[in-house]
Amino acid sequence: MDYEIFKKLYLNAEHQYIWKEDIINTYIPVIERAINETITWFDSADQKISSTDIGSAIIASEKHQEKYYAIYVKRRITGNIGSIFSIFKENYNIAAKGYDSRLGIPIPPAELDEFIAFFERLGKSKSDAETLWNNIQSYKRKIFTFRTLANKSINRQRRVPPKLRMKVLSRDGFRCVFCGCTGEKTSLHVDHIKPVAKGGSSKLDFLATLCEECNLGKGTQDIENILGGK
Repeated sequence: MDYEIFKKLYLNAEHQYIWKEDIINTYIPVIERAINETITWFDSADQKISSTDIGSAIIASEKHQEKYYAIYVKRRITGNIGSIFSIFKENYNIAAKGYDSRLGIPIPPAELDEFIAFFERLGKSKSDAETLWNNIQSYKRKIFTFRTLANKSINRQRRVPPKLRMKVLSRDGFRCVFCGCTGEKTSLHVDHIKPVAKGGSSKLDFLATLCEECNLGKGTQDIENILGGK
């Protein structure tokens, strides 16, 4: 998909997530499988969706010489099936865990021989059991729920909750830590002292108050480096 087209779809979607590729790499096959099965799920119910509703891409940053993996999902409810995002999350959980809670299929046994015996009780062959077993093992990951994986995305980590934002503003005396400007003259922002992409965190000690002018002028530089250079 063309980058400009992807960017437009990504920015217009209600659900947006982006991770550094090296961090998310082991989970990309699971996410891609969940996306494909979500499209298939809606197709089977005669409720077609497409890449305008859900999609992914690997984005290269020439400036930082890094790659990122991003996905988007539109907030669209189709018929009586539910939202695209809810079906996608369920499909991720299925791919990561290896069972389908929607269809009432129980968690499969942890050992291959037990798995084969389980299949025999269902009237299935040993080869069918081994094929599915190998498939499940190839997709299993430590992070079983998409919600947990989503919380590791860069844009989710960048968000500062309103209560925490107020604590930062109060601590800094409602003044920009760079120029001392107050909110009476300009709007105040709460920003990360070290960018999330470089290991920063949305915790009180890792946030600072900046006026709009200083925040825009700072760009992607670390606040601590700028202050240290004064």
